[in-house]
Amino acid sequence: MTALTTLKHQIKLVLEKKPFKLDVKKIKKVNAGASSENYICVCTQDQFFIKVFPQKDKAHAERLFKILKEFDLIPHPFLQTPYILLGTEIMLVQKFLSGKELSARELNETRIDLLSIRYKYFLKKSIKLKNLSREQITPEKYFKECMEVLEKSTGKTFNQKIKKRVLQIFQNVPQLKSQTQIIHGDFSVNNFLYDEKTDTLTLVDFESLRKGYVIEDIAKLVLNALLKHSVFFLPKGKLTKMIARFNHNFHFSKEEWLYGIKMYYMQSVLQRLGLKKFQNSWRKKLIYLRKLQMFETICQTLDEIY
Repeated sequence: MTALTTLKHQIKLVLEKKPFKLDVKKIKKVNAGASSENYICVCTQDQFFIKVFPQKDKAHAERLFKILKEFDLIPHPFLQTPYILLGTEIMLVQKFLSGKELSARELNETRIDLLSIRYKYFLKKSIKLKNLSREQITPEKYFKECMEVLEKSTGKTFNQKIKKRVLQIFQNVPQLKSQTQIIHGDFSVNNFLYDEKTDTLTLVDFESLRKGYVIEDIAKLVLNALLKHSVFFLPKGKLTKMIARFNHNFHFSKEEWLYGIKMYYMQSVLQRLGLKKFQNSWRKKLIYLRKLQMFETICQTLDEIY
């Protein structure tokens, strides 16, 4: 048996024994997370979403269990089980949520309003998760890490261009007066499940929960949605409409938008620089430089709006 078949077999054996005694019909591997392997388990009684972690990530699994429990995403049979031993690994069982990943093209005004309602519910619930959240990420931290990676990485000509962009983004980051709170930390269209039958949106993936500003989540969602489908040009009209609709729900200032946009770009630079396939591909580098050039267009659009 392959390693994947063996792992599926282990999941099946554990769930069919006491105390769960489930009748497992099928286990299907789905997209992997940053630190886990993900599966959908179909039983006669119900369906479950399963995350499998290395045992060294036990503390992370325990933290995630407490977060999911607060959002009522742990199935009843597993409420007393932060994680389940699975040979050399551990698994965490979550409720299965129906729906598909939300597409940027589906973000019309009605769905932005629905999304805003779901996010406000998340903010209300997340107040109780203060002790489980990661620390705030500051612009200075992102900038320092970006500079360190650029100094160590190869491709000097390309890196000088990226360095120039990072310096430009870092200039004049606004100092926000509002209080930080618990934010999602990975707020993007990929982490919303859209159920067409009921026209409902469900927020998922709470592993990056941390202290920060609400605009960091919202700006990331807007830019991630637009840039994911617009490699060489920025749809300024859609950007303007999305900002206006989110302002209707949250009343952000220009300084807040600028903060969120700059934080998104620095995080994005840092993530790309760490990928070997990115460093070895000139095509990916050129496309990414184009996305960084869009930063100027976004800032110009903000000037026009405000």
